[in-house]
Amino acid sequence: MENNNENVDENVVGLEDIVSEDEVDTASDYDPDQFVFAVDSEADFVKLNQEMLCVENVSKFNFPNLEVAYDFYNWYGKKTGFSARKSKVRKNAMGEIYEKTYLCHREGKRPNNMKPEKGKKKRPAKPETRCSCPAKMKVRLDGPSGRWNVSKFCDAHNHDMLPPKYEGMLPAHRKMSVADILEMNNMRDAGISTPQIYGSFASQSGGYNNVGFRKRDLYNEIGRQRMLQLSDIKGAIKYLREREVNEGSMFWRYTTDCEVADETEGTYVWVLEQLMVAMKDKMPSAVITDGDLAMRNAIKRVLPNAHHRLCAWHLCRNAASNVKNPEMVSMFRKCMLGDYEVSEFKHRWEVMVKEFRLEDNNWVKEMYDKKRMWATAYIRGKFFAGFRTTSRCEGLHGQLAKFVHSRHDLVAFLKNFDRFLEVLRYNELEADFESVCGDMMLETNLHALERSASKIFTKEVFILVRPAIARGSTMRVIGCTQLMSQTIFTVTKYGRSHKEWQVSYIEQPLLLKCSCQRMESFGLPCDHIIGVMVHLNIQELPNSLVLSRWTMGVKENAIEIRDGRNSIWDSVFDARCGYLDFLCKKMNRLGGRSTTRFNDIKDWVSNKIIVYSEADVSSGEGNENLSDEVGSTLKDPIRVGSKGCAAGSSTQARRRPHKCRQCGVVGHNRTTCPHKRKFDAFVESGVHEDGVSHVSAEGV
Repeated sequence: MENNNENVDENVVGLEDIVSEDEVDTASDYDPDQFVFAVDSEADFVKLNQEMLCVENVSKFNFPNLEVAYDFYNWYGKKTGFSARKSKVRKNAMGEIYEKTYLCHREGKRPNNMKPEKGKKKRPAKPETRCSCPAKMKVRLDGPSGRWNVSKFCDAHNHDMLPPKYEGMLPAHRKMSVADILEMNNMRDAGISTPQIYGSFASQSGGYNNVGFRKRDLYNEIGRQRMLQLSDIKGAIKYLREREVNEGSMFWRYTTDCEVADETEGTYVWVLEQLMVAMKDKMPSAVITDGDLAMRNAIKRVLPNAHHRLCAWHLCRNAASNVKNPEMVSMFRKCMLGDYEVSEFKHRWEVMVKEFRLEDNNWVKEMYDKKRMWATAYIRGKFFAGFRTTSRCEGLHGQLAKFVHSRHDLVAFLKNFDRFLEVLRYNELEADFESVCGDMMLETNLHALERSASKIFTKEVFILVRPAIARGSTMRVIGCTQLMSQTIFTVTKYGRSHKEWQVSYIEQPLLLKCSCQRMESFGLPCDHIIGVMVHLNIQELPNSLVLSRWTMGVKENAIEIRDGRNSIWDSVFDARCGYLDFLCKKMNRLGGRSTTRFNDIKDWVSNKIIVYSEADVSSGEGNENLSDEVGSTLKDPIRVGSKGCAAGSSTQARRRPHKCRQCGVVGHNRTTCPHKRKFDAFVESGVHEDGVSHVSAEGV
């Protein structure tokens, strides 16, 4: 070890002058009366053998700073069976520290605990760990050399030393490194629970004894990170700002109110207005809800041109609760979902009302007035892509519940919600891969049309289109009317000539429409149009029958330019981070095999972090450049309990007080009943040696 301080006395030598690297375990070539040992880093600790760690020799050690002095005493305590604790410091007139004392972890006495107030619960007292142990190490600053010399070293403990198997259990010997904390945060971001994280550390370390910290330290670190946040809402806003900086297409808005936001019309109006801003004023053409009045009014105000449809599942449930007749519910469902003409729908509705005598039922009257919001006969031609219920939304809620929980704060909710979106996008990526990987097998007789559809649509959509192509061969054109700008074909199904459809045909540009309006309602061509295409010998699907949302290449154009940066659908940023993470893990295994490799990689990575961080700050893209403009008046939202009701609510006032099942008195339960011990003793006294209880029913 090289001594870099020129002011050290001539009799102060480095440890390597006493012990070579090849003779660490057999240091016998030194004279403790002639040398003072300089310990400069943790690397020097391993060069000290047991003979050099006697009280006389440790009293001659010196250190470059207080951190190394504490690390040495703590390391010495780990080898011996105790841990170090920092104690008093002494300062000169200028406020500079010139003396520091380190103690055994069992020094001192626990203060007498105050007696708890009557009626309040008291936790069981923790074991006494302080016994006024006199062991200590005191270091003093040497002015000329600037090093800290051991001025006093006492190794006389008044307690038993811990065995080596417990050496890693003391708090001072349990420490999570920066790499451990980073790995823990990464696993928490992936949704892994804390016990599973600790098990992963144990698996990597070769056992729980080799982890270096306890499970409790994981929870303490998680709590410490939460405490570092100024507030929950400010942490959430900071996280969203960072996402906006890193991803150009990120959109987010927030508003403040003196009260907690609820499911009122005003709240829905604000949410829909922000949706319009995010969509650049592109209004949705259709909306499906459960019929909530506040939501319905908000949709009328913000989305006046959108067709509002009521959920079919909720309507069937309401029909069952208002009429309470399964046969009526079945007929109502047919009227609602049946693809009838308006005249036929009215006829079926009248038959249902007369059959079940619902002329005076207010709910039935109300539903008939709202028939344009739920009856297929009136909704035909409005694009809903086949959705008739809110089940898809409920399904997403079920999937989201696997990632977010009521115990999450706002920041954790946002991070886990992003994980949920990543899963959805990856599932979509897998579906896209299945669409482009290989060619679909042809199953119908119309190979040309089927092959054309397989090259255009995604796999899932093509599976829906193929039955219509197959049924197209069963359609027959039985009439043709030539108009000035278009041709009307009359189509019927083979063997069912009682029902006809009209298909209009325009040659330039090629446009086909059917009276069934399946294309307008579902976005997929119907078998009637396919029959006319077969009649006209059209072998490829025209653009008028293809919605871009169902095609395989629709995402290739989903590139948005914002703030001079390209933001693509599948984030390149995530792909780059993933590949760098893969390279770093591989470098970790290679670099950890030798000290030289480790030092080279550590220095190179540290320098790169500094360079890139400074570059991000100067360019305005780093997180450090994010200004916190959140006002001091912005407060965290009120936490609502997942069970029970709020204090002082009317519901709570109406609740009956709970009585003890043991004695019938209000104010406690059976577990905390003061008469429980007397009752248990009474029961035990009635049990004889044969184990048969002789307590009467009246006594119980």
